[in-house]
Amino acid sequence: SGWVFTMVRESVRELSAVGRGLLALGASIGAVVDPKRADLVAVVGDTTGEFVLHRIRNRLRQSSQGRLLLAEKPSLTRILNETTLQDWIQNKSKSSFGYCYARFMLHHKFEAKDRPDVQFIRDPELQFVMRRYRECHDLWHVLNGLRPTILGELAEKWFEAAHTQLPVAVLSSLFGPLALRSQSDRVVLATQLIPWALVAGSKCEDLFVPDYEALFGQDIRDVRRQLNIETPQSWLNKNHTKVLFKESFPEE
Repeated sequence: SGWVFTMVRESVRELSAVGRGLLALGASIGAVVDPKRADLVAVVGDTTGEFVLHRIRNRLRQSSQGRLLLAEKPSLTRILNETTLQDWIQNKSKSSFGYCYARFMLHHKFEAKDRPDVQFIRDPELQFVMRRYRECHDLWHVLNGLRPTILGELAEKWFEAAHTQLPVAVLSSLFGPLALRSQSDRVVLATQLIPWALVAGSKCEDLFVPDYEALFGQDIRDVRRQLNIETPQSWLNKNHTKVLFKESFPEE
């Protein structure tokens, strides 16, 4: 139960690779049984993705912006608080990335600080890379135009799997479809959203790198062009309300 898992979690910080593997296995099973357990999903991320995190860190080291991120380890959670979001709703253009993000978070009553902490990664740089991945999840949701429904979340996880290759994203994308009860939703996922995610997640710019603070004031359409992000809109046979949120921009 919960208290047993907490005891194991606390003791595993100093365990061997075998111990970490056992925790990863247990957390993976628990996360499949109950996908809403964000703490279990986070444990899977911490205990299975280190070899991919090395690759992402090496990629960051190849650019000046990436090296700056690794040196300063900025926290997006620090600035993405409710006070900031309310300010953006009142003062930013409705077509700006910041306004779209604030509307998404406030409408769904999400808070950036609710993302689980990184607990089982010791290297500070790798710890930062995993933290940034978690902090960017909702930002990528908004850039992709995806609603946080089951279908929208699955599309996002397939996008993240293609873009990051992190095992936690791959496992979520493979086992998440078990939560779909509608045959029509499974068809949309398999024939439209997964093909979109594999293409879009592979061809966009490295989404760990951007200085998101500098992008919040820009038109979200311009940000998407800068980052080479293609939303699923053109891949869907119709404007699927279970997948895309409605964007209303001022007339050009």
